[in-house]
Amino acid sequence: YQVSTRTTTTDMDIVTHGLLGAALGYALSGPDVARRACIVGGVAALAPDLDVLIRNNQDPLVALEYHRHFSHSLFFAPAGATIVAVVMWLLMRRQLRFIQVWVTAFIGYMSAILLDACTSYGTHLLWPFTQARTSWNIISIVDPIFTGFLLFALLLGIFRSSRGFAQLGIYACACYLCVGYLQHQRAEAVIQSSVDSRRLNVDEIIVKPSFANILLWRTLTIKDNAITANAVRLNFFGEPKTYPGDSTTLVTDEDIQKWANGSYKKVIDGRRFSKLSGSLLLHDSNNQKFLGDARFALLPNSLTPLWGIENVGNEQSVAYVTRRDMTEQTRAEFLDMLLGR
Repeated sequence: YQVSTRTTTTDMDIVTHGLLGAALGYALSGPDVARRACIVGGVAALAPDLDVLIRNNQDPLVALEYHRHFSHSLFFAPAGATIVAVVMWLLMRRQLRFIQVWVTAFIGYMSAILLDACTSYGTHLLWPFTQARTSWNIISIVDPIFTGFLLFALLLGIFRSSRGFAQLGIYACACYLCVGYLQHQRAEAVIQSSVDSRRLNVDEIIVKPSFANILLWRTLTIKDNAITANAVRLNFFGEPKTYPGDSTTLVTDEDIQKWANGSYKKVIDGRRFSKLSGSLLLHDSNNQKFLGDARFALLPNSLTPLWGIENVGNEQSVAYVTRRDMTEQTRAEFLDMLLGR
């Protein structure tokens, strides 16, 4: 594993953000300014993720707490768009009026925060009125089909000087998100049916897309202090297939206090990370110093967390740990589930 103070990869990738903002700028502007609007929209769509610059090398949780925070709020979007618009207008004031730049920047900025809300990590969409994170769980942080629609449509539109192609790409992506929503509902119904058939009274069911697709879904069922992960593979036509997975107990506040080993600061850090992880923390069976986020794993039916924090013995802070290395066996298991084998 890697010990890191960098934030996790929890955003839709920046290429997709930039392409969506650029496509919207190109598609919704006048033909005489379309290419410049394309640039403005693309830059504005990248701006919310500048929150990665908010960090403290002595406290890795600061980066996690402020990632997708105020910069991803609907109510901060006008201010964020204005900052981008001022910079871009100074570069393009001979070709574009300020209002044109601001409207395009606002559309691009909004596209980024709404697209992040469609993923599964959570975004402070309604800050400062609530600290609750919004996550619609309908698309992976990386989806080559979604990105491919945008890239092909935008390039074709630019080379053919036709905004219609960019508009078509945006419509295709909107349809893809709708399909993702329907797939989410189907996966949830499969697990709910399984729970009902066994007469289990679970507390919560969580459904998230697995990496880079909307066919294979990760489901988590929580009952009392236990959590179970399963994978559901959905054909567009035909019966779904379920891959049973891991079960374990969740970390309690008492467990956090034991993990902190007498350090009050680490108790606070453990509670902070628990809040960031939706109160779904796991111990590592091979490393009791590690607290992992149960929501994310390389395999959709696994409870081996992608990231977490570790008590490294230093009184001052905890270490932020990521585990993204996929072995050949893990890759093969993922592909088997993705292909329905």
